[in-house]
Amino acid sequence: MLHDMKVFVEPRVPAITGTAVAFMPYSDEARDIQDWAFEMSKANVIVLAQCQQELAWLRDKKAEFDFIVVDIEHVGGVHAAVELCLNIRKDRPNSKIILLSDDTERDDFGSERIAICDATLKKPVTHRRFTDLLAR
Repeated sequence: MLHDMKVFVEPRVPAITGTAVAFMPYSDEARDIQDWAFEMSKANVIVLAQCQQELAWLRDKKAEFDFIVVDIEHVGGVHAAVELCLNIRKDRPNSKIILLSDDTERDDFGSERIAICDATLKKPVTHRRFTDLLAR
């Protein structure tokens, strides 16, 4: 009888050592991301909803961030997000950058965006899509 049972296996998630930051409104979506990151890899996500100087804040921190989530609309639109991400990439080359956007048609994991980000997720973000992203 045991051979007929199906076992669900969670996708393998790479080791994330512990800290991430999200520049986004503190909302249900932000709390979900915090919960999913902790549940999947014990990563603590700091949500900065009221930070006008994101780059200065990052430069002042000694901690390494495994990933940085940037909500395009929250930081002032596409141009502001691209500028922020290019600077993050320069200052923190080992951090993975995830963009969130209302305006994108679908999730994008293409390598042509690597100078700016590692992936773009269409909002609202779901648990499955977020954990699939971490598994990449």
